[in-house]
Amino acid sequence: TLEPKSISTGASTNSLELMCSDHLTKNVDLRWHLLQSNIAGKASVKGITLSQTMMDIVRMSPLNWEVSVNKQCIKPQEEYNCIAGECLSLGVAVRNHLDRPLHKLCLSVQFYQDYNNGVLNYKLDNRVATAGNNKIVLATLLESAKAFHECTVVFLTPGEYKIDIQCSTSEPILDEAPVIRDNEPSAQTCAGEVSHIWRFIPPVAISVTD
Repeated sequence: TLEPKSISTGASTNSLELMCSDHLTKNVDLRWHLLQSNIAGKASVKGITLSQTMMDIVRMSPLNWEVSVNKQCIKPQEEYNCIAGECLSLGVAVRNHLDRPLHKLCLSVQFYQDYNNGVLNYKLDNRVATAGNNKIVLATLLESAKAFHECTVVFLTPGEYKIDIQCSTSEPILDEAPVIRDNEPSAQTCAGEVSHIWRFIPPVAISVTD
């Protein structure tokens, strides 16, 4: 994982993209094999073009995550089991491990079903009920500071569900903190152009039974 660095000009952005691409080329070992045959090979990702979202995944996130369900800490790739109709308390904490503040952060939680065939279903109005905000805005998260958000969710029908937890910002990540003017209004919604998105990876998996 690459350490976060300054992104202040188009030239530095291109340079960072090349660094991330080179990092993937050196570390990704992608092999393929045709079934019912002895034909196999190795694929290269050299020269891959990375979007800003892809670079946010490759680079080290400036946030440390703590996710819990009913006060039980959820580890990456750990599945949580519950019964349909059970009331669950979802807690999300983010800590800024940079030595400078982060501004205009939007922390969001979204529930969906992954059918493991490329289809994701986000229309869960009759399957999931929530209480509390699924999005909150953090005007400023100071260095080493922690923010916590909690909401309640009830899965009404059995099935395999996932929770996409992400934090986005409209501010570029600079070597120096951006100047915040006294008369500048704080962002109150998650709308607007997004510069960076950091996710809790992989999404939290919830298995709901009768």
